[in-house]
Amino acid sequence: MRATSYQLDSFDYLCRTFDVPIIVLVTQDSRFKTIRELIAYAKSNPGKLNYATVGPGSLPHMAALDFSKAAGITMNHVPYKGEGPAVADLLGKHVDLYFGTKAVAAAHNLRRLAVAAAARSSEAPDTPTLAELGYKVSWSVVGGLIAPKGMDPAIKAKLHESCATATRTPSYRASLENLKIDSAYADGDTFKKLLAADAAKNHELLREAGLLAP
Repeated sequence: MRATSYQLDSFDYLCRTFDVPIIVLVTQDSRFKTIRELIAYAKSNPGKLNYATVGPGSLPHMAALDFSKAAGITMNHVPYKGEGPAVADLLGKHVDLYFGTKAVAAAHNLRRLAVAAAARSSEAPDTPTLAELGYKVSWSVVGGLIAPKGMDPAIKAKLHESCATATRTPSYRASLENLKIDSAYADGDTFKKLLAADAAKNHELLREAGLLAP
């Protein structure tokens, strides 16, 4: 949200390595059993729901802004300095919902109302996607490898090849599975295009929310 000395074109992109969809989460004893119930309540009670994220401008915050816009609802953002205090206040009923990942859902036995992804998770096949409910909202925390701009082409090609190979190994996939993270390889060009699309979407949501630096 602040001005930076670098842009997307400041780097060479080697590969995307993982993808972690954002999930709308509530406690097991929440009044909301489905995402439709939550949306109906929010429409009848604008500004009454408080949602937690790990901070302003974070991917969960972007997902929440996009979801609110798509569903035509108004909720109050309560930003935290990390997942620990955010989840603690969710469990303590100081906030109504949390935008997080399947790792925190599993660790704290949270109810998953909907996932912001193109497809349902194999881990929770009963949890609908926001898209199938009519809301084109898709957000994930993604990771990958980037390098300084202008890397030697031979070295870059070798790293491309190594990344593709490594992400297919059983040990790599098992390590991610233990962390509740999905392996999601994409080549460098595709990775850059995906990040550019996300950046444009982020910019528009932040502008509408009045959070962009002047």
